[in-house]
Amino acid sequence: MIAVFLNNPFANSRLGNRRFGKYADEHRGRVQAADGLPPAVTTALSGVDTAYADFMSSEKTNAVASAVRQGKTVTNDSAIRRLQRYASQQAKIIAGQLSDPDSGIAGKDTALFQVFFPNSVISLTKANKANVETEAAAFLKAIENNPGYGSPGIDVKFAALLADVVDSRTLQLGSEGKGGEQTTDTGRDAARKTLALALYRLLLALLTHHAEDPTQIGQYFNQGILRETHGGQPTPPPTA
Repeated sequence: MIAVFLNNPFANSRLGNRRFGKYADEHRGRVQAADGLPPAVTTALSGVDTAYADFMSSEKTNAVASAVRQGKTVTNDSAIRRLQRYASQQAKIIAGQLSDPDSGIAGKDTALFQVFFPNSVISLTKANKANVETEAAAFLKAIENNPGYGSPGIDVKFAALLADVVDSRTLQLGSEGKGGEQTTDTGRDAARKTLALALYRLLLALLTHHAEDPTQIGQYFNQGILRETHGGQPTPPPTA
């Protein structure tokens, strides 16, 4: 049962990284402002200061990496929307070119229109990231094999739009995209673990200093950390 009271209250993932950083900084400030603390506490506080600086640096790195990833996602999304808008416009033009008002034939019902859009216009204009390149490639091939349909220069224009989609998607999924996310998250998590351990060591030093009156410990902490991480209850013992 003693493990219930010895668990590190800072090593709890239920507290978000921003809140964790704020609690750590406030705790540092309260300890720094206290008078008459023994060397054991100041030594432990120095360890917290170092770990806190490393954690905040990793948080900044993570925030920058996240912004870069979001930017790449926005770029790819915009490229897809431009391609799909252009394809939708060209579908109307091609359908008009293939229509025969005298015979009542609608262009979208002709066999040639099906060549341009074998899986329907919507399959291309509403395609997701997983299949938009495949749908667009089929349309581009039909354009190249059937010149004269669509707006002038449609083949060059659509090829450029498709290239933008492919290139931006490659960047989004590259080593600086999804791979970078894992790297920065891992670095931040390691820094947080180190800081949580340093905070725990400082807590133990403070407990030793106030062994005769443990209630004095409350002055060094924002008690909200207990409410936010454990609902005001002691940390549960670890499971086997």
